[in-house]
Amino acid sequence: MIKVLIVDDDYLVRMYLRQLINWEKKGFEIIGDVCNGAEAIEFMNAWMPQLVITDISMPVMDGIELIRRIIEESLGDNS
Repeated sequence: MIKVLIVDDDYLVRMYLRQLINWEKKGFEIIGDVCNGAEAIEFMNAWMPQLVITDISMPVMDGIELIRRIIEESLGDNS
């Protein structure tokens, strides 16, 4: 199973994405959902998802900054 994290500041969007498809049938497991990029970083450090589905416009840390941080961490900050 591919571990998935959903990141969106809208609770209803997160719940809709969870119910959109039968994730498990497709080989995915939603291991969590959080409401901003800062929470996503903390969650990722603990749970190591393999796929992150993120909104772009969020408070605290937006999706663009989250993606930048994920890339930096995965490359060992060699950018």
